[in-house]
Amino acid sequence: MTMTEAAFYRLYSENRKAAERGATMDLIPVHAFMGEIYCEETGLWGYISYECSARLSEVFSDNPGLLHREKIKGKSGAEFYGYRIADHAKIEMIKDPKLRSLYDTCRRYWLGVATRNKIEAGRATLPTT
Repeated sequence: MTMTEAAFYRLYSENRKAAERGATMDLIPVHAFMGEIYCEETGLWGYISYECSARLSEVFSDNPGLLHREKIKGKSGAEFYGYRIADHAKIEMIKDPKLRSLYDTCRRYWLGVATRNKIEAGRATLPTT
């Protein structure tokens, strides 16, 4: 998993969690992206280093309208960007083929989980053909 994919996945997973709570995703300050991240949907680990701000700037500029970016002033007075998936974001806004593939993989995974949960709860059945 590339650093760009790992940073995008962090945004995707936080957005999914916020949606499950019925909330809007909070801005994630760029310094909070540092470290390793595990992608449950692909079984891959990614690492996000100090270069993350450059990768997120690329995602922001290469995929217009996908991310919301805002300058944040920290407790120390330092200014940095915070990112989140834009409220009006659509799948078509993901122009990068690697990010689109990652998104599609994650989406298929969670659609499968939702279907399994419905089947286990007796609210849905698998097609017979």
